[in-house]
Amino acid sequence: MCIRDRYCYLQEYQNFAGIILPTNIDEFLHRISSQIRASNKVFRIGTGEFTDSLALDHISGFSKNLIKFFSERKNVLFEFKTKTSNIDNLLNEKSSDNIVIAWSINPQNVVDKNEIYSASLRQRIQSAAKCQQARYPLAFHFDPIIYYSGWEKDYSRTIEMLFSEIKPEKVKWISLGTLRFKRDLKTVIENRFPQNNILDEEMILGFDGKLRYPDFIRIEIYRKMIKLLGKCGINKKKIYLCMESSEIWRKSQIIPIFTWQDS
Repeated sequence: MCIRDRYCYLQEYQNFAGIILPTNIDEFLHRISSQIRASNKVFRIGTGEFTDSLALDHISGFSKNLIKFFSERKNVLFEFKTKTSNIDNLLNEKSSDNIVIAWSINPQNVVDKNEIYSASLRQRIQSAAKCQQARYPLAFHFDPIIYYSGWEKDYSRTIEMLFSEIKPEKVKWISLGTLRFKRDLKTVIENRFPQNNILDEEMILGFDGKLRYPDFIRIEIYRKMIKLLGKCGINKKKIYLCMESSEIWRKSQIIPIFTWQDS
């Protein structure tokens, strides 16, 4: 979501570090509107693939236009995905059941080491609680989950901290995904962040050509995360795995709905 994150794929994907703010939002909305009208399907659309959805919202004001546009189109679930606490524009707009506000979540020690200049875990949870109070549906992304000695204890505390403020029934979905990246990114991370420790664990070439933790580690992580979330009232049906194979879904005890291999 931000090239300042030590693990971010954009470090390898993009050839420049700048951020471009488009000015033709109306043109984009016009084009997408015609596609939505022409279909009887339900669409899930979101921002936050090439930069944080809300990091610059106090400058661009994009969220206001997007909320007004998509709240009128009930066959769309629109998701803002962020690591910030920059939610003032959201709170000044009328919420809608199909406008979902989502946060990437990691333990604070992972945030401190890897998610540079982002909001703290506490700030993210407090922001989510404010959006919950404003009647926005919420989502959370534990992605990437970083595996290290003591990870389970840290993620357990993080989940408990999250659901001490958030009501499970207000959560639309939760994604789980472990650290993964193309081989070229490993060199970029080592060069940009020579003191990093996110590459210390064993990683092997996965089914999609990316470096990943071995299958048995990923399955262990997913099963334990699902159990921890279940203790806080999150039904399995709200959980999905990000960019994983059908086999990993099944072995993690989740019924595959949509997998990376299907896309």
